[in-house]
Amino acid sequence: MKGLRGVYISLTALSDASRLSDKQLRINIELELRRVGIKVFSYPKTFGDDFPGQEPNSATLDLDLFAIPNHPSIKEYCGDYIYAFELCLREPCRLERNSNLTTAAIVWRQYPFAFHHGTGDVNKIRDKITDSVKEFSNDYLAANPKGQEKPKDKNWKEMLYELKRSIQEDETRKKD
Repeated sequence: MKGLRGVYISLTALSDASRLSDKQLRINIELELRRVGIKVFSYPKTFGDDFPGQEPNSATLDLDLFAIPNHPSIKEYCGDYIYAFELCLREPCRLERNSNLTTAAIVWRQYPFAFHHGTGDVNKIRDKITDSVKEFSNDYLAANPKGQEKPKDKNWKEMLYELKRSIQEDETRKKD
């Protein structure tokens, strides 16, 4: 992670849990990263041969989430939902045996698995994901202590406005 200038966000959520939208998860992740001063690049990118559009010294923070309601017969013992997710940081790299081949390497990973006990409230799932993002943020900032710009005189409204604008730009690009 050392030397990274920022991250892209990639989200894959397979969820039957109501009120657990991709958009809200993205907002939560981006707000937490921006809150501690980690640059979040706003346009989507895909790993390809030449990593088109990639910012230099950047990586992708991937969230893969799987959440489903438990069967009524086991809810008493296991909670309303069962979920698992993986949060990992992938950096582009070139193979030593053939430097023309470019791929992505996982350089940081966390994959909790848990049962959610409650009455259908998915906030605990979001909180667990946010806790993992905070752990990532701590490790990122430990690896990049110098040159980290913290938000300058920005309040939460300004940061949220920038985030919403960024998401709208991403959605517009996806439609094109």
